[in-house]
Amino acid sequence: MRPSLAAFAEVALPFRRNQRRHAQRSQGLLRRVLANVAGNAVRHTPAGGHVRVELADLDRGWQRLTVTDTGPGIPAELLPRVFERFVKGPGSDGTGLGLAIARDLVTAHGGAIGVESPVADGRGTRVVIELPAGAGAAA
Repeated sequence: MRPSLAAFAEVALPFRRNQRRHAQRSQGLLRRVLANVAGNAVRHTPAGGHVRVELADLDRGWQRLTVTDTGPGIPAELLPRVFERFVKGPGSDGTGLGLAIARDLVTAHGGAIGVESPVADGRGTRVVIELPAGAGAAA
């Protein structure tokens, strides 16, 4: 069995879910979006850092997926363009497609995605995704 990317990178990756209703229909979409967003966070968080993933049901029938990391953060000049294709931060060895794909999946299902960086002490990034609870039923 191969170690996970988080284990390989020596990054803690806890998952917390606040569940009031079962959202089975959206799991495929959430899985794809999470793979892009959390994978990106793990790749940009140094060994010993943390990536926190939270899924919460909202009162208005929506779900919020939040991924927060303790990496170096996204430079201020890149924040307005971070969801564009091929936009990469300094030192990134990725393709610059992960957040763009996540944005396309989320908006195609009527949701919204945003990013905040830095999060604390001049470091870290938080990506917040909100989706209708039934989004991605065919995902």
